[in-house]
Amino acid sequence: MAQYNSLRHEAEANEGLYNTLFSKVKEAEISAASKSSNVHIIDSARVLMRPTRPNFALNGLLGLMSGIVLGVVGAFVCEGMTGSVRTSEDVRQVCDPRLPVSILPVIGRNEKQGFPNHLGLSNGGNGKPKGYEPLLLSRPQSAEAEAIRGLRASLVLSGSSRPPQALLIASSLPGEGKTTVAMNLAVALAQQGRACVVDCDLRRSQISSMFGRASGPALAEVLTGKIGLAEAIFDTEVPNLSVLPCGGAPQHDYDMTVHREVMKQTLNQLRQRFDFVVLDSPPILPYADGRVLSTIVDGVVFVGRPHLTTREAIRRSLELLLEVRSAPILEVVLNAAGSDSADYQYYRHAYK
Repeated sequence: MAQYNSLRHEAEANEGLYNTLFSKVKEAEISAASKSSNVHIIDSARVLMRPTRPNFALNGLLGLMSGIVLGVVGAFVCEGMTGSVRTSEDVRQVCDPRLPVSILPVIGRNEKQGFPNHLGLSNGGNGKPKGYEPLLLSRPQSAEAEAIRGLRASLVLSGSSRPPQALLIASSLPGEGKTTVAMNLAVALAQQGRACVVDCDLRRSQISSMFGRASGPALAEVLTGKIGLAEAIFDTEVPNLSVLPCGGAPQHDYDMTVHREVMKQTLNQLRQRFDFVVLDSPPILPYADGRVLSTIVDGVVFVGRPHLTTREAIRRSLELLLEVRSAPILEVVLNAAGSDSADYQYYRHAYK
């Protein structure tokens, strides 16, 4: 029994030791299993010949495309914000695309001797009367003179049977150069026949001062019946060119609507005496005189100026002329086109 008990105690001790070791082995297996990974080395890494990032070619291409898109969008935004006409295409987008558009370059003053100092009007100035220079006589080979001759040819050949005799030079707002266009066009027409310039701007007369005539009989006295038409007309130094000045009128005589019939009779008398009659009218938008005059002439020459005349002003002026059933618009003149205008390049490269 003593031996049995000794063996039994030894067996129990061995069993406890085995259980303890077995539990520790299981714990070690569980711990090793939890730290295992499914990552396996497939291939060793290699050193690249060039960097993968940044991709300069791709980035440059994307930057170029983005710049082009942003530039185009910015150009359209700036074009929409300015709203002014600059080229003949801008004018055609507002007017009837079939209307002819003439480009008149900036007219600079000429200091050439042989012409009086009071003859030197510029359509690129500040709008103050400085006199008139007959470009077709003083600078017949200049780009400005050629542009004026082109305008004359377009107007003379616009009629199917005979050229228009009475022309109204109109614009939307002051300062767009309609008086300059009227005077130069009258000189060009005077080379084909007798021509007369009629200053119909009763509020802001300029034509008389261009020829050094500060006062005298004028259109205002003719309309009120104080004098006859022949007394108000005077000849100029330009051959075949006469002027009917505006003169000063009382405040209640500014309304050309009241004197429409008298003005129509006066214009008929001018038609009998002259081959061409050019009327310089007040601006269309602020005053109604130009709209009234547009109904008694043969055609209208509408003048605009780059970077000054807006599309809305042209559109509204044409609507007003359409409402009063005016004479047809024969030509749209983009006056004082600078060297930055694409249309001006034709004149500059050919005649500079």
